[in-house]
Amino acid sequence: MPVVFYPPNMPLYAQFILHRRHLERYWASPVPFMPMVILATLLFIGSIWGLDIVRDHIMPSMINPQLVTIIFSLLPPLIIMGVMLIFPHLSSPVWPYQLAMLHDQENKQIRWNLAVVATAHLYCGSIAQTEWLSQILSLNGEDRERAFSYIKGVRSRLQQIHVLTLSDVILCFAASATVFLVTFLLFPNRNRQYSQIESLLDAVILMLVISLLMLYLLLQRWQHIRRLIELENVFEELLPAKKPVAPGQVEDEVEQWHREQEAQWSQTTTKKPTIDYPPAPWE
Repeated sequence: MPVVFYPPNMPLYAQFILHRRHLERYWASPVPFMPMVILATLLFIGSIWGLDIVRDHIMPSMINPQLVTIIFSLLPPLIIMGVMLIFPHLSSPVWPYQLAMLHDQENKQIRWNLAVVATAHLYCGSIAQTEWLSQILSLNGEDRERAFSYIKGVRSRLQQIHVLTLSDVILCFAASATVFLVTFLLFPNRNRQYSQIESLLDAVILMLVISLLMLYLLLQRWQHIRRLIELENVFEELLPAKKPVAPGQVEDEVEQWHREQEAQWSQTTTKKPTIDYPPAPWE
């Protein structure tokens, strides 16, 4: 599959480019899948290891074992959720434009740049919709056509980029197998009678968490594409309609040939052409 360059050429006003250009490569995938899987695997192994140490070295009378189990079980999902909520905003390009608009709200070029960069970032679809709809009526026909082409290009390229690949699915199974082997072989403090079952449950839980991460990424991609399609529909309604060709003006090749022959005959002579009939049998 050919490489799809993202984002497409953005129609920005050069004097008001305020975002960091080196972060544009993260706009199509603000939550990278492979680092998140590695982080989830390390967090699960660390929580299981910490739980075993607490159970082995801290007396049960000093702390409630059930409370310790709940705390160490909730830490990995909470950390992963926090990273998923915070990390995408680190690459968001809208903050400097929104800050600039606080000082100059009448600057239409800053608003245009804000709408353009928000369209390309996967987590800024609602901002893109708000900005485009707020200024679409004040745009001239050329700017509307340019915005429509850009939104259409962003949507098309997002649909060509796979958010998840076969290697990502293989990575999911590899992470679960790693958790199973590490917890089964390297944690001798576990109850050997149930160590296989506990390690298998840990691997299944990790696979479930990664599957939820996959679903979250797919939903984010689908949500942004859906918003771009809604914007396309609005721009299509406001763009000038193309004049349909009248049915009488459409001619096929035969009619065109007859028209050309008649034009050529009228240029050579103005007399009405005589028709030569074939000779009769008695002549």
